[in-house]
Amino acid sequence: MNEPQYKERFITTAKVLVPQSEDKYLALASLQPLQEIFKHVNPEENIDLLFLAGNLMVGNIVNRNGVCISNADTIKLFKLFEKKFIDLEHDRKRIHGFIDRASLSKFGDNTLITPEEAAALGNEPFNVTIGGVLWKILNKNLSEYLVRSSDENAEEYGSVSLSFEVGYDEFVIAVGPTRNLADAHIITDEKEIAKYSRMLIANKGRGTDGEGNYVFKVLTKGILPLGAGLVTKPAAFVEGITTITAPKPEQPDISAVQIISQIEKPSVNNNIITMPKLESLKDIESNWGEIRQLEDSASLAKFISDELTKESEKYSKQLSDKDAALKAAEEATAATAKKLEEATAALTAATEKLNAINAAAEAKASEDLFTARMSAFDEKYDLTDDDRKILADDIKNMTEEQFTAYANKFEIIAKEKCKAVKKAKAECMVKHLKEKGVTASVDETTLEFVEVFAAAQEEPAEISTGAQPLVSLKDKIGKAFEGKIKVNGKTIEITK
Repeated sequence: MNEPQYKERFITTAKVLVPQSEDKYLALASLQPLQEIFKHVNPEENIDLLFLAGNLMVGNIVNRNGVCISNADTIKLFKLFEKKFIDLEHDRKRIHGFIDRASLSKFGDNTLITPEEAAALGNEPFNVTIGGVLWKILNKNLSEYLVRSSDENAEEYGSVSLSFEVGYDEFVIAVGPTRNLADAHIITDEKEIAKYSRMLIANKGRGTDGEGNYVFKVLTKGILPLGAGLVTKPAAFVEGITTITAPKPEQPDISAVQIISQIEKPSVNNNIITMPKLESLKDIESNWGEIRQLEDSASLAKFISDELTKESEKYSKQLSDKDAALKAAEEATAATAKKLEEATAALTAATEKLNAINAAAEAKASEDLFTARMSAFDEKYDLTDDDRKILADDIKNMTEEQFTAYANKFEIIAKEKCKAVKKAKAECMVKHLKEKGVTASVDETTLEFVEVFAAAQEEPAEISTGAQPLVSLKDKIGKAFEGKIKVNGKTIEITK
């Protein structure tokens, strides 16, 4: 398994345990049932060790740092907490023991349960419970304080809890009205991910969306428990530890134990027990039965402390490198988001400009079509200004189909205004006059006479027994137009 890319460390300020109504998911029940995790241990045989048990985390529940691990993943990984270090307030330079056993327990009453029983709970939360071993010789005051913190009658009761560190490779963002993952939904849209990412506590957000919903990480891939810490306020919703020790009167003063040099002459007893070769923590586990019989427990403690310090420094460097990589990735994500925002703004501006151009082109085309239609009416009909105003109001928003129907109807009702019709009438009048012997010029628009000329011809006199008078031009026009004509806009009566 590769080293995890990221890590979560749950560190908060110290606080004396005072149950509050808002701690809905706080396991406040007695921690006494957790001592079952060490039912195989006899503390009277290990007076230099302090055995402690407590709830390390709660599956499916978001902790105070805005991080959650699902019930399914919790069941898969809880055993990986075993053999990991226990430090003080997540300070790797203050390692005081290790996790010997890890189990699961019911949320609320702390009864130990099997993985199968935990799986049967569905979306209901349950605890990851650990049994830890601390070396009293490293810090006697700490050991005594831990005992008091698990004593219900002591002032320090419940003031120390367990927290944990975990590495991981991937996570998703969830949003929900409660701290229970079962009530949340996973964010999958990239724009929504960028939006809610800024709300995460890990990104200096408030862990909420401003509408009463929690915004949190759900670890998904590469989850690896790294260790645990004794803290005064845990990030998970678990508080308190319980300790198992031998009766106090039978405990020697561990601080006064003399450290025996390896070169010191062995006991007269021929059953000499020598320190096995220890090169790794696995050697301690495989030789534990023999190591327990050694008087040189101080050498063992020093070796374990040095080994854990070495591993701690190694982990610290690796996690520091991962932090740098995470920061670089976050900066790259922020830069990409900014570029996307700029590109979106540019696209919006270009779209608006194109829409304006299209609108202008449509308006110009509409104007040109209107002008062409009005010109067609002017060309075909003799229109007054009032006629044009009515036409303009009627046709300005017409479709091609509507305009064709309108033009056909207008041709019928405005027949007398049609230039071709009026011209034909004028020509007919001129022809009629000519047949009567009058040459005339008629205005094609008004159908009025402009000029009227008499034909300069006289009819020859007929030879007869009596003289016949010549017919005058006046009589001819009067007879042709029944006594009235218009010349240059004036009505002239023809009298006989």
